[in-house]
Amino acid sequence: MAVSRILILTHSNALTLQGYFLARVVNEWKTQGIEVLIQQDLSSWIPADVCFVHVDLSVVPSRYIEFAQRYPSTINLHITDIRKRSYSRNRVMRGDGYEGPIIVKTSTNYAGEPERRGKPQLLLHRIWKKLNRELTRRAPPGLPFQQPSITSKQDYRIFPECSMLPVGWLDRDDIVVERFRPERFGDNYVLREWYFLGDREVCRCETSSDPISTYGEWCPSLDAPPPHSIRQVREDLRIDYGKIDYAIDGDGVPVLFDVNKTIGGGTKDSEWTLRTAEILAQGLHSLVARRSGSVT
Repeated sequence: MAVSRILILTHSNALTLQGYFLARVVNEWKTQGIEVLIQQDLSSWIPADVCFVHVDLSVVPSRYIEFAQRYPSTINLHITDIRKRSYSRNRVMRGDGYEGPIIVKTSTNYAGEPERRGKPQLLLHRIWKKLNRELTRRAPPGLPFQQPSITSKQDYRIFPECSMLPVGWLDRDDIVVERFRPERFGDNYVLREWYFLGDREVCRCETSSDPISTYGEWCPSLDAPPPHSIRQVREDLRIDYGKIDYAIDGDGVPVLFDVNKTIGGGTKDSEWTLRTAEILAQGLHSLVARRSGSVT
């Protein structure tokens, strides 16, 4: 099946693809003569060969899925929930006996920023959240008033022992408590990133002195394809396009960090970024061919 038009379905919190990696992939498709339209209005239907669900929310509302199902081929139709509580293989649960180091994250993707985007926040509310984060950071763990206020990865918390977790945090729905099992390369921490679209993929490994790093220094010597257990995560969640972050702990066991279906892209176009977009763009045809029953 030839593709002449792709409809990118977005949410009102991101009316354009600016700041997303998909913008670079779209540029590649346009060079191939494919028309790409971006739409967030569900009241009007525009014909297209492919509908790409690019709704930047941790839980995609059902109305977007119902809209996308009207198209002959879809991308990311089935990945509707990327809250960490839905896929984490590394959670600390009450009564499991774990006593080692832990990390506290938001359950929502990107610390919940997409859900907050566009919502007005009163000045006093912002001041209270900032004060609350400082109080939580400095207070002894036994004080029950502490409430996690995480608005970025910089607010993630690492505790050397599970017993240091503040009272009540393990029972909250908006955060996840996971075993802290980092990968080390010398004195640095390692982050492995697996980008994919259809049958095309790119792997990148970064190192940083920060244990909660999002952007580190590229370390090509560590680049390697993801192990089977990480590939299985993608298969289980049925993700056509996205990025999975993981590491290999000190025992050689893969540790899943994060799943993202609306990859951020920043503003700089490095040679690596443009090459990756070129590779991923080619994965479109495998998805369309598979769903149309044709052979490439």
